Amino acid sequence: MAGTEDPLDGRVGYPVISAVALRPLPRRVLRRRAREPEEIPVGVGSVLVAQFHDTYEAVPRRAGLTDRRLVEATALLLVSTQQRLVEASVVMPSADQQTGIEIRARFRCRVADPVALLDSGVHDIGPALTEYLLGYARVRMVCISMSLRDRYAWYQLQQRVVAMLLAYGEVVPVPVLGLSATLADVAVRALAVESGGLRVHPPAPAYGGVGDEYRDNNYTWGSQP
Repeated sequence: MAGTEDPLDGRVGYPVISAVALRPLPRRVLRRRAREPEEIPVGVGSVLVAQFHDTYEAVPRRAGLTDRRLVEATALLLVSTQQRLVEASVVMPSADQQTGIEIRARFRCRVADPVALLDSGVHDIGPALTEYLLGYARVRMVCISMSLRDRYAWYQLQQRVVAMLLAYGEVVPVPVLGLSATLADVAVRALAVESGGLRVHPPAPAYGGVGDEYRDNNYTWGSQP
């Protein structure tokens, strides 16, 4: 019987890219217990971590199917160690009750210590990035004081929020053990939150990033390291 995809609370995402729940192996007389090859998830640029209920241990790349960590594990988690751009977005209230201000950001993420990351309870970095954006109270206060009736003021707000968040990202790290997440770029736009649409039509979203120019198309970060 092969391992089955772990159904536990959406663990598969990033940095956990695969999660397999393992069946208990019965003890054998005069024979060593062993896993089947199809029970072991594999992936390029990743680390295999064995879970023992509430604890974790990295599995060496050359571990055999009879390795203690594989035999005794209750689940196997495949953690990506490759750098990845991960997007998070939040909607802040504005002075216009019909309109919210959406902030979309991308973070350059890389896992440094898979076991420390899992021990801290993080399987998907998305919620932590969202909480990070929501945690900057000054941006929320700036947004809630903004009326979208004035197009010029709206454009200034976009640039201000982008600048504030990029500066915030330089001095306040994302608080996740075992993983570095660097704010790479930010986009700001108005978003209708009730029927009836926007009271004014805002200009194109503002984009910002170190070394980037403002553009009217999409994010400016591309695939830069």
